Amino acid sequence: MPQEGTWAWDSTNEKWVKIKTDSQGRLYTVAVIDELDDIGDVNVPTPTDDDILYWDAAANKWQDIAHLGVTDAHHAKYTNSEAQTTVKANVKLNELQAPDGAVACGGQILDNIGAPSDAGDALRKGTALTITEMPANMKLLTITFIIDGGGSAITTGEKGHLEIPFACTINQVTMLADQSGSIVVDIWKRVYADFPPTNTQSITASAVPTVTTAVKSQDSTLTGWTTAIAAGDILAFNVDSVTDIQRLTISLKVTKT
Repeated sequence: MPQEGTWAWDSTNEKWVKIKTDSQGRLYTVAVIDELDDIGDVNVPTPTDDDILYWDAAANKWQDIAHLGVTDAHHAKYTNSEAQTTVKANVKLNELQAPDGAVACGGQILDNIGAPSDAGDALRKGTALTITEMPANMKLLTITFIIDGGGSAITTGEKGHLEIPFACTINQVTMLADQSGSIVVDIWKRVYADFPPTNTQSITASAVPTVTTAVKSQDSTLTGWTTAIAAGDILAFNVDSVTDIQRLTISLKVTKT
């Protein structure tokens, strides 16, 4: 026999099921509801498209709140842990706005943010970025060497050396002269232990940096060049030929590796 209570036959599953009643044995019934406001504990007098429904414990009612206006998935409210996870994963420098008041971090360092995916990323795990993790525009540098004839035309020959303390790749060479003329400057490279470099260590192949009856030249093709520089390599600058030019700035645009 069924236990005490109110029971009804479930013809679909072919069994008796107990029906919930109140303390006086009355059945719970739900009338047909066509509108949200027909429910007694809902207070949504003027809803608008995309509003979010939330429970207001103080008012003991369901209320509506305006949608944030973005297409990606999000909550009406975040818990502390949810907010921290979202900020760590998504915050970018070019999306941040000035705060309205003081901002305190409580001495905490964000962690587990991962490597930045582009130049807009603002935060990482609280440690220094490696070269490979840095945005591309932060790895660009210029190595500059000036040849000065001291008020007279520059002469041929080896003009000096530079130690390069970081590994890099040469992308472009630019030469700027003080006046119209012609000049050819070869670049040699050698490790510190074998200093000094000589012409046999030229890195320019047949595309030696050249200014021809002009005040400037630039080459980003670098045909045949040895473009890789190791940390500690020594570069030498040798004037192969020159006419009229008294002062020349030669610069190498490089990317740190």
